[in-house]
Amino acid sequence: MHILYLIPQDAESPYGNGRALPIATALSEQGHQVTVLMLHANYAACEQRQYALNDNLHVRVVAQSHVKKIGNQKSYFNPVQLIWVIFMAIWQLYWVGRSIQADLILIGKAQPQCGIAGLRLARQKGIACWLDADDYEAASNRFSSAIQQWALAVFERALCCRVDQVLTNTDFMVEKIANWCAAQTVQKLPNGITQDWLIPPTELDTQQLRQTLKISLQSQVIGFIGSLSSPSHPVELLLDAFQQVLKTQPNTGLLIVGGGEDWQPLQDHAQQIGIADACHFTGKVAPIEVKKYYALCDVCIEPLLADDAALSRAPLKLFEAWATNVPFLTSLVGERAQLYAGLPIDWFPEPDDVNALANKIEAVLTTPQIATALQQHGKEQIQRFTWDTLVQGLLSA
Repeated sequence: MHILYLIPQDAESPYGNGRALPIATALSEQGHQVTVLMLHANYAACEQRQYALNDNLHVRVVAQSHVKKIGNQKSYFNPVQLIWVIFMAIWQLYWVGRSIQADLILIGKAQPQCGIAGLRLARQKGIACWLDADDYEAASNRFSSAIQQWALAVFERALCCRVDQVLTNTDFMVEKIANWCAAQTVQKLPNGITQDWLIPPTELDTQQLRQTLKISLQSQVIGFIGSLSSPSHPVELLLDAFQQVLKTQPNTGLLIVGGGEDWQPLQDHAQQIGIADACHFTGKVAPIEVKKYYALCDVCIEPLLADDAALSRAPLKLFEAWATNVPFLTSLVGERAQLYAGLPIDWFPEPDDVNALANKIEAVLTTPQIATALQQHGKEQIQRFTWDTLVQGLLSA
């Protein structure tokens, strides 16, 4: 089968690197031909616009995405610019895609660029069109107005109902899509990791990284690795919790890995609450290097609010921490309760509770039994969440 996969992000974005390309790679390794048409967060500066990841998987970068990223900063287009950027992305995806032979269109994310282009291509070619709805888009993005959020919510629901099948990664989204479209076929496809994540970094790599970041060997490291965007990742909660942890555990450091629109505001907040000297903001790092940063951590954290953005996702960072044998602490919201079934619920903080988050972080750092149990749980679970396993039978379902 030849799959034409339309992806609204680039190869270094969380979705592109963590879900879309691993799905495409796993399918290609099963013998399917996969052509990826991809948008880019800094298209004008993108030099490599066509390449092959293997004999069956070819990637073409065709247009600018709806957000712009330069270095560690993420910025948004004004409404007029945004309309033009989206229009051009739709046109380029359609124009390039129309000349590519395909048996299936796979749309990445319920967003207009790939959604409109994908539907049009599928209808023109007379082939099936699937959607990978990995997030609740209307709850997970930053919007300039309530009208913009409403418009995306309407589009997201309509797209889910118009494609032939929807893939999604949580029971919350399975149920939501079923409520939107009673007759729709919805298949759960969890997040996961590629096999290379199961190969640990060397101790020398970890030591060199610690030296580069100027983190002492005696210091325990609390980590957050992901996009710095408050609608989906309220990292300010972690900074406030870390301020409390420092009072009883002064020999700790907070490692923040990633970029985004809140990269500078979070550093400003750390300065304001007096913890900047104990924080290490690395900015964006190359995907191939991320595993080393996990290995440096004594515990990785996912701060959460009690909202639909949290309910709609099973975070990639959880599986990455499991794969690198790092204790991962989150709130048991939505899918996370299933993923941590069997462990005491009082090890995990309630969402949106700074005091609880601080207390649970301190418990992991000071109680070896908890840290070891979290590591062991991840080690036992992660083999079920490799992409080559997850996509088996996907196209015959």
